[in-house]
Amino acid sequence: MKTPRLEPPIGRGEGEPPGGVQASGAASAPTLDAPGLHALGEALRAAATRKQHRQAVALIGPQAWGQAVAALLTPSVGRRAFDSAEDLLSLARAELGTSTDHLIIDLHEDVNPNVLGALSGTVRGGGLMIFLLPTRWGAQPTRVTRLASSGGPPPTARFPQRLRQMLTRAALVLTPDAPLPEAPSPEGALAPTPPIDAFCRTDDQMRAVATLLKVAKGRKRRPAVLTSDRGRGKSSALGIAAGYLVKKGQRVLLTAPHRAAVEPVFERAAQLTGQPIEGNTLSMGAGALRFVPPGQLLAEPHEADVVFVDEAAALPIPILERILQRHARVAFATTVHGYEGTGRGFALRFQEALTRHGAGARAVQLSAPIRWAEGDPLERLMFDLLLLDASAAEDEAVRAAEAEACVVERLDVAALAEDEPKLRALFGLLVMAHYRTSPADLERLLDAGHMEVFALTWRGLVVGAALLGREGGLSEGLSAAIFEGRRRPRGHLLPETLSAHLGLEQAPMQRALRVIRVAIHPAVQARGLGGRLLEGITRFAERAGIDYLGSVFGATPQLLRFWTRQGLTPIRVGVQRGKSTGERAVVVIKPLSARAHALLDGARARFLAGLPDALTLVMPDMEPALVEALMREPADTPPALDAATWRDLVACAFGGRGFALTAWATRALVTAMAQSPEFATLTPLTRRLLIRKALLGHSWEALVEADDFERPKEAMAAFNEALRPWVLRWGGPEMAALAARFEPHQEVEG
Repeated sequence: MKTPRLEPPIGRGEGEPPGGVQASGAASAPTLDAPGLHALGEALRAAATRKQHRQAVALIGPQAWGQAVAALLTPSVGRRAFDSAEDLLSLARAELGTSTDHLIIDLHEDVNPNVLGALSGTVRGGGLMIFLLPTRWGAQPTRVTRLASSGGPPPTARFPQRLRQMLTRAALVLTPDAPLPEAPSPEGALAPTPPIDAFCRTDDQMRAVATLLKVAKGRKRRPAVLTSDRGRGKSSALGIAAGYLVKKGQRVLLTAPHRAAVEPVFERAAQLTGQPIEGNTLSMGAGALRFVPPGQLLAEPHEADVVFVDEAAALPIPILERILQRHARVAFATTVHGYEGTGRGFALRFQEALTRHGAGARAVQLSAPIRWAEGDPLERLMFDLLLLDASAAEDEAVRAAEAEACVVERLDVAALAEDEPKLRALFGLLVMAHYRTSPADLERLLDAGHMEVFALTWRGLVVGAALLGREGGLSEGLSAAIFEGRRRPRGHLLPETLSAHLGLEQAPMQRALRVIRVAIHPAVQARGLGGRLLEGITRFAERAGIDYLGSVFGATPQLLRFWTRQGLTPIRVGVQRGKSTGERAVVVIKPLSARAHALLDGARARFLAGLPDALTLVMPDMEPALVEALMREPADTPPALDAATWRDLVACAFGGRGFALTAWATRALVTAMAQSPEFATLTPLTRRLLIRKALLGHSWEALVEADDFERPKEAMAAFNEALRPWVLRWGGPEMAALAARFEPHQEVEG
């Protein structure tokens, strides 16, 4: 991986005499006014320092000229420069939590909005962020690679043009053929110095630390929720609180989507304790701060006095709920406007989860900036450029919306790019609804040639949104290579999955439409608006000659219920959990054309036939509610069993024959039960018991541990009792007569 350059490669060195400096390269490269640029840079820094604001500077011209000018505007000390290397996003993540006086980012080869959002937050008040832009953008290979699908339309350049337009309005712009602008004078009042104690920089931060300490020592089941914009000291507050707790011998578990995101937490704790960071742990006596990834935190038992979850908005709500269930003392912190996943809807969605669990949360918002002063122009520029503060329509304005009165619109992206209010409303809704929405989604929406954008509107207000990708339609040769595992073409996730994982070799040749994001305004959810939007998308797909509609997403019972109501059925679930979310990916599909029906109609049956074995052998940790959602069918079909197997089931349910002796028969029965709509009429405890024992293969002791049973024999009796009505219902009169011969008694494990 390339590392950031601390010096741009071209430019006047600190010891070089003033005067004209010519960039290397072509002989016609523009001559630079070095003394004027030095003076301009000093004036810019002085004016910014006085207000503790950051200044954006745009250098539009040849790359070598821009690099040389950037070097002359900034001193070498305290300057960092990034080019557009292929690993730039990884480098940007590595810089999270760090700070610099001046930042130079070269955008000649690539414009990555996530990188812009990440790196802009590293510039301190009084610093410069310098953007190097070409006079005009062409079709750069890096942009094409990231945004284009194989064989699809090339990407456009609407996002780069948006960047250029906003920089022209908000930044100091220099070009080779224009005179240097007049240097600004450092006018205005000095920025106030924030209150400082030994560690905390603002009153907000002090309140946050006090709240975190109270979570660790106060009443159980009273979690804290910290929210802030970038640069407000959230991670430092977590580190300060962790340091105090470690010094007092407390065990603090820290989790986040990525280890790099919590490096500032460790650094602040190390400052306070004076102890070194050793990998994922900082220790002091009996106390310790330890990082554990979310999936590992939930998969394995961990002893902790308190759990801190950083960047919580970048994790799915079900994962946060499971952490909340497992640990009595938890604090959640997240960036509300950040490239990691803007998380605008986090507080709303997570508050609903807290209410479900009866947890009275302590909420703290960090508003006062630490790295720069209020009213910082660079922060405003980034918010506008990346729509970090985009908001959906106000709740009251759309609360009366009903599905029948809503209109489904297929949007022209070029027109949408020019309609800032509608773009902000649509993107704000996507941000509010989806935990992973980031600035890169804005770029994809505007520039990816294979994307389709739909809005659901009510009286002109956006109440629903969907982003979709056109996939498939590939050649026979490429489809064969996908099936054989030799090719993985970019931008064809759905057909590639169907071919490579389900053996449907013809799938990549057919045309697919994949739903990437779908969102409904929170104020009008559960009213059928999502169905209305999907109906409109389906009609468009049928008219456009699309063969099948589908989606791939992290599986939760709630999401699966939504998709199956729209007629899309699960045909694959991932064996491995996602590293950051802990969820398994599920593929849902709906054939639209005759040839898609011929290809896909048997996929659901094959999935259901193989799922019980897969659950027992490789997915015994799947949540019972998810198993139920994956298996539910609209038809009530009894299992196809011979008379001898039915007699075994009667002996198990009524005669107490050991489960180990009738496991196959019982699993077949429970599989059919779980697919029946009538299964939902059983109590949640009964459904969990049947699935855990018969389909996931849990021991009786594990069932006692997991649910409301005092001893194994109680669980056995409840299991047998749950089977009896279904054995009588599907076994017929002969089995009912056989059941009557047994005296009721509890099972004895055989």
